[in-house]
Amino acid sequence: SFTSAASEGTASSQNSAAISNFSKMSLSNQSTLDKLVTMDAVVVIAPMIAMHWDDIGYRLKLQEHDVDLIETETRGDLAKACKKMLRKWLRSADSRGPKTWKTVVDVLLELKIDCSSVIATLEKDAAQS
Repeated sequence: SFTSAASEGTASSQNSAAISNFSKMSLSNQSTLDKLVTMDAVVVIAPMIAMHWDDIGYRLKLQEHDVDLIETETRGDLAKACKKMLRKWLRSADSRGPKTWKTVVDVLLELKIDCSSVIATLEKDAAQS
């Protein structure tokens, strides 16, 4: 539909702007996405991407039975499901890529999900530490 195409375009332009801004950061801050995912950060980031937690989980190479189990355990609580999914990914040896925020952002970009707020939050956290 036109609405979803328009919102996809908006997410795409927001992602492009976020990535562009991120790439202009100083060298010391460019390593923000390369930082390992921590449980403290998962608590903050998970609600931002919770609506798509299962798609993200599949792209992170979680097994279907793991995604199904998380869905059953969380009973529609998307933020809780997203946190569990990210925890499972962090503990999984055969999942996708290094356990960094870059891997997560790459998945968001593949799924055409707006990741500008995720990147902004990670930048803010990096600036405070």
